[in-house]
Amino acid sequence: MIVGQAGTGKSTAVLAIARAHQQAGRRTVVASTGAQAAERLAGELRAGGVDARGYSTAALRANVESGRLSLDPGVTVLHDEAALASTREQAWLFHTVGASRARLIVIGDPRQSQAVGAGGLWPSLEETARKQDALAELMQIVRAQDPADRRDQSLWRSGQHERALSGYAERGLIVLEPERRLAEDRALEGAQADRAAGRRTLVIAETSNEQLDALNARPQAIRVQEGELGVEEMPVTGRPYGLHAGDEFVVRAPIRHPELGPVRNGVGGEVVGVDAPRERAMLRLTDGREGLFDRDLIDAGQVRLAYAAHLFPAQGQTTDTTHVICGPLSSAEGSYVGLTRARERTHVYAATGELELVPDAGREQTLTRLAARLGRSEPEIPSIRVPLAHEQRVQREHARETLPAEVDRETGDLDRLRAERDRLRALVARFPSEVAANVARLEQRAEESMRASRQAAENAEADRLELEKMGRRQRRGRQAQAIQARRSSEQARAQEAGESERLVRAEIEGILAGADSPARWESEHPGAREQRGEAERGFDRAVDQAAARAIEDPGEHLVRVLGERPGPERRDERETWDRAAHGVQSYRLAHEVDPTEPTALGAEPRLGQRGSWERRGHRRKAAEGVMDARKQLGIAEPGLGTLEERLARVPGIASEQDLARYRDRGLGRGL
Repeated sequence: MIVGQAGTGKSTAVLAIARAHQQAGRRTVVASTGAQAAERLAGELRAGGVDARGYSTAALRANVESGRLSLDPGVTVLHDEAALASTREQAWLFHTVGASRARLIVIGDPRQSQAVGAGGLWPSLEETARKQDALAELMQIVRAQDPADRRDQSLWRSGQHERALSGYAERGLIVLEPERRLAEDRALEGAQADRAAGRRTLVIAETSNEQLDALNARPQAIRVQEGELGVEEMPVTGRPYGLHAGDEFVVRAPIRHPELGPVRNGVGGEVVGVDAPRERAMLRLTDGREGLFDRDLIDAGQVRLAYAAHLFPAQGQTTDTTHVICGPLSSAEGSYVGLTRARERTHVYAATGELELVPDAGREQTLTRLAARLGRSEPEIPSIRVPLAHEQRVQREHARETLPAEVDRETGDLDRLRAERDRLRALVARFPSEVAANVARLEQRAEESMRASRQAAENAEADRLELEKMGRRQRRGRQAQAIQARRSSEQARAQEAGESERLVRAEIEGILAGADSPARWESEHPGAREQRGEAERGFDRAVDQAAARAIEDPGEHLVRVLGERPGPERRDERETWDRAAHGVQSYRLAHEVDPTEPTALGAEPRLGQRGSWERRGHRRKAAEGVMDARKQLGIAEPGLGTLEERLARVPGIASEQDLARYRDRGLGRGL
């Protein structure tokens, strides 16, 4: 076990160890909870002459259990950022390495981010390693070049948060703004200046995925304005930005490129070029590979801009400068990660309003309150608890990566993809939206009260200044009395509005601490909406590809309503036939129509069934496609009337009961 606070050279020590093991004939495998951390260390080892591959723990497990990777006595497994691993991850790794008689080296710092999931095993591991004389502890910080940085980082790690922040403040590295937007602007401007000066820089923020996307869009806009990026933009689904040549990016979901092969979660790189009309981009990965990625592949890989990052993927990185944006979600462990990434300097940005700091309370009092807000520790979750969101994600990634190699991930298992889509839809549907709407209303009330309090206080201060300008005799006059009365009224109004704001914010805090807290749901299910979108797109692609294969050998249900498929020489007719047949087959696959169903669309779904409106809409679209194709192919004139009345004249398109009902109804109530 190698333990060392951030910046003590753990990666350098590991490189020396890996070189020695390679010279002794051993193979090296890198594992970490996050694929980005594993790939980063593996890349550093490869640059140092060590043949190493990086895997997330989920991917490592998938490869070992599928037989694609073998652990044996000649393998050394480097478990990086091991303090982030949940007890379940560690248990599998210990068991597998022990059973294979491979060698395991655990590397980490328990004072950085807590285990992502149910953890708490680290102290026992450290004690066991100490007793067995297998613990190496690195003590001297070598990353930070400024002795003051090294001092303040050590102070923060030891829990002396106020002293650490005082050190940063004395060097002018703490920036306070009244609003978060202004604090973010200062951080992004600082990062852009560093980038223009040739420094490697990173903006770190503890915030939601949606807010991080919005934050990433702003430095991109600055770089476009400065002429640092290409003009062409390729859109990215679900993001407030597209991709330009020169952009920095990171892949957040594992994908398989048709030429480059697997591209793992966490791999970063640079956009080399953009072909906007064809919606594709040339990406150069950090491991040196380069290839064309179309929009579907970019969406499947959840490609994001990488100008700003969450703390979890930032752990283990080294930059020249770092700009840390603090907020309500900041913690002692997360702040420590942010403060220890840079070689040259770290800037800290905070919004006084968001963190309930008092700007004019004096430097010492402000730093005391800021240290109290940023120094709160993350609660550690006992390992006997049920799997949390991250562990469920790891399990899903494991299930995805253990599919047989011959099964195409996009098209092979519709039942699995449908189940995952439905599970995520149900999960997102449980988001306490009414509570969130109530919190938003309360936040608006609190903001209104805060503005009213500030305005009243400013009015009272203006009246005070006006009274000060008056002479002694004037102050006894009626005008002065009126101003004094008005001032007293404004002071009372400021106090009343301030108390109202305090009560509303207390109510908000009570809601956010409750079982139905939207913030708790977001923290327990990070990225759930994005995962739902990914699952829906993955399922739709699988349906699309399966339908395309099915119409190559059309069944009787298609021939009955569309006739035989035209030959390749009749290109226009074949495209018309294929389009309609694809619509029918997609409907059947997406909504689990019995493959033996002899009619094209089967029975009409009953209202009230789960997903009936979505299914009826899909069915109607497929039916309209068939009717249009029959007309273009000259099979039969559809005649006049509603869609139902026209369908009633097409044998084999729906069940006899439905066709009879369409003829009897004749009212045109859609499918």
